[in-house]
Amino acid sequence: HDIYISLAENEDAPSLNLSNFSYNAAAKPGDKLGLVLKIVNNGNQTAVYPRIYVDESSIGTTKFIKDFYTDYIETRNVKSDHSIDVEIPLLVSKENIGGMNDLKLNFVYFDAEGVEYKSSVTIYPYIEAEGISEDGTPIILISNVLQSPKKPVAGERLEVSFDMVNKSAMDLSELRISVKNLSGKTFIPVASDPYIYIGDLKGGETKRITIPLTVSEDAQEGLNHLSIEYSYVGGGDSIDIPILDVQNDLGSASKPRLIVSKYEADVDELRAGSIFNFDFEIRNTHSSVAAKNIIVTVSGKSQSGQEVFSVTQGSNSFFVSKIGPGETFTDTLEMKIKSDTATGAYPITVTIEYEYDGIEPNPTTGKIGETEEHELNMQVVENARPVVDYVNVYSWDDGVRVNNPASLAFEFYNMGKSPLNNVTATIEGDFINSGGNMYYIGNVNAGDRSYVEFEVIPLVEGMAYGVVKITYEDSNGDEQVYTKEFEASVMGEQIWNPDFNGDGGMDVFNPVIPEPKKEILPIWAFIAVQIAILIIFIPVSRKAVINIYKSKLRKKEEMY
Repeated sequence: HDIYISLAENEDAPSLNLSNFSYNAAAKPGDKLGLVLKIVNNGNQTAVYPRIYVDESSIGTTKFIKDFYTDYIETRNVKSDHSIDVEIPLLVSKENIGGMNDLKLNFVYFDAEGVEYKSSVTIYPYIEAEGISEDGTPIILISNVLQSPKKPVAGERLEVSFDMVNKSAMDLSELRISVKNLSGKTFIPVASDPYIYIGDLKGGETKRITIPLTVSEDAQEGLNHLSIEYSYVGGGDSIDIPILDVQNDLGSASKPRLIVSKYEADVDELRAGSIFNFDFEIRNTHSSVAAKNIIVTVSGKSQSGQEVFSVTQGSNSFFVSKIGPGETFTDTLEMKIKSDTATGAYPITVTIEYEYDGIEPNPTTGKIGETEEHELNMQVVENARPVVDYVNVYSWDDGVRVNNPASLAFEFYNMGKSPLNNVTATIEGDFINSGGNMYYIGNVNAGDRSYVEFEVIPLVEGMAYGVVKITYEDSNGDEQVYTKEFEASVMGEQIWNPDFNGDGGMDVFNPVIPEPKKEILPIWAFIAVQIAILIIFIPVSRKAVINIYKSKLRKKEEMY
C-alpha cells in the first residue's frame, strides 16, 4: 500500500537571508578583505544561535584565507524582521590573480524548539590584482637601465645597471640573475660566477642590480644586446637589454655578426633515448648591414665523434634568405638523443654560413662568404638500466618453511653507462628482511654486477610472492627506484608430535630407573642349599668315576 503524507511549510520558521554586503574594494592580494554582511530574518520566529561558515571551496592559496581560528562565526540571535551586521575576517591570498572571485557562505541557525535550518549564498567580490599576469605569475619589470660609460669602447670595461621591480604582492625567494650567450666576440664577464645571487625580492620591492663586463675587441660597432635571465622558486624569465653606441674601429664597412642569441629544449630534463624540440634564435648584431644567403647547419657530434644529438626528420641544414640588421630568425628542430649516452654536457654545434653586401673574396681560398660556428652545451641525463636477475629463495636445512629463516639471493647488474651510487635493497610482499629494513649494496660501477644474499622470513605457506625493491642514486644525484617481482614455494611450519618418542617410549628428560628383582630366598637359605648339593654331589661323582675306570680295565683284559 502506498501512503501519502502531505507536509505543509512551516510558515512560522525563521529565515535568514543576505540583505547586503560590503568589502574593501581597493583590497589587493595580501590585504584584508574587510567583508561585512547585513543579514535579515524574514521569518516569523527568532533565529537562535546563528552561525556563518565560509565554504571550503572558497578557501585556498589562490582565493581567500581565513583570518580566524574557529570553524564558524557565531552571532547573536536575530528576531523576526530584524537585521544584524556581521564582519567576516578574511585575507586576500597573495597568489590571487585578481578579477571576480566567488565566495560561498553557509548559514546555520535554529528555532526556539531546536529545529535546525540551513541556507547558503554566493557573493562575487572583485579583487584588483596588480602585478599578476593572466597565467598567475608575478610581473617583474626591468627599468632605469644605465650603461657606464655611455659609449663603451671595445676592449674596455662596461657596467650595466638596472632596477628589478616586483610589481606583484607575492614574495620571490632564491632569486638569481645570470647573463646568457656570452662569447669572446660580444661581452666578456669579469667574474667567473655563473650567476648573481639576489635572495628574496618581496612584493612591491625594487632592487638595483649591477653587472660588470668587458667589451670584446671583436664586438660589433653600434647596437649590441645583453641577454639577462632571472629565476626564482616557481618561475623565471629572460629579457634582452640593448647596449648602445659600442665603439670599435671596425667601422661601418664591418661584416655583420650572426650569433645564437637564445636556445632551449621544450622539456626540463633531456634523458638518453628521448626526443625533444630544440628551439633556437639567430640574431644579426650589426646595426646597419644585413646578412644574406644564409645556410644553417645543426650538428650534435660530441668530442669523441659520436652523434649524441641527431635530427629526426629531414635535413640538419636549411636556407635563410636574409636576416636584417638587429633582426632575429627563430626555428625549431626535433632531435633525438643517443640511447646509450652517459650523463654529462654535450655540444650542439650551430654552423652559420652567410654573405653580405660589400663582401670580398677570401684572398687565400678565393671563396666568398663568412662562417660562424657556435657550440651550445646541453645537459643529458643517462637512461639508467639496473637489472635484477636470478632471484632465488632457499634453505640448506629442511627446505623453505613458513616463519623460518631462509636465504634470498640475486644478482644486480648495472647495464648503464654511469655508476649507480648508494644502492640498497629492500623486500616487500610475503617476505620480510630478518636483519633490518634494508640491505646496503653500495656503489655499482657501469657494467659491473653484484651478488647479493641476505636472510628473509616467509610469512605465508604455499606459493609466496615478493618484490625486490632497489633504490639508488643516479649520476645526476636523484634517487631512483627499480623493482623485481619473484615467487617461491614455501612449506608449512614443522609440527612436533608430543606422543612420538624415538627411544622406545623412554622420556630422556625424566628417565625411569629400573627396580631390582626381589630375592626368591634369603641368603642363608641359599647358602645352605648349595652346601647340601655339594655334600651329595661329591660321593656320587666319585663312585661314577671309579665305575668308569673299572669298566676300562675289564675291556683291556678281554682283549688279551
